[in-house]
Amino acid sequence: MDKSSTDDALAKAMKAMQEGKHLSSRQRRLIREAGEGAIDNFLRTVVGVSEPSEFTDQDGWRYLEFGSAKGVAFIDEAEDVFYLHCEGDVMPVPSDQELIVPLYRELLEMNLGIPGTCRFAIHGDHVVIVSTEELSVLRDDGDFARHIHGVMTCTDAVDSDLIRKYGTTTRKRPAGRKK
Repeated sequence: MDKSSTDDALAKAMKAMQEGKHLSSRQRRLIREAGEGAIDNFLRTVVGVSEPSEFTDQDGWRYLEFGSAKGVAFIDEAEDVFYLHCEGDVMPVPSDQELIVPLYRELLEMNLGIPGTCRFAIHGDHVVIVSTEELSVLRDDGDFARHIHGVMTCTDAVDSDLIRKYGTTTRKRPAGRKK
């Protein structure tokens, strides 16, 4: 299939998704591949990864590092709607109760000042910064890059300070961060 017919098929698939129509398996595949291609383009052009597949797991999660920040970016799907999900790992949640409430309060206060779609969250036993956006509103690779870059630069900017303030936990948390 040539590039223009693939582009046309992708445009039709995106329109069907925006209209809330049921997507065929081919439309799903085209949308997912386009989103994953945009993430790979970010890895190549911004992060400097020559072969993104080396940083991709079997579920399509792309693992990346940016300064001190480690994170993931992937395409998620729920009921015929596709999303770009980016997540930067800030730190483990401390096990000491006297650290948890001040940490959570500070995270909520910081959420107020974060521009765009980035926000603090708790994922399993980790503090993370996340951004989730529908693919239908992302116009080009630049939009994907802005979301991923926003999560990773925000994570890089705050992780060291938060670890310094709240990472002195004295007890171990039960193991197991789930995907």
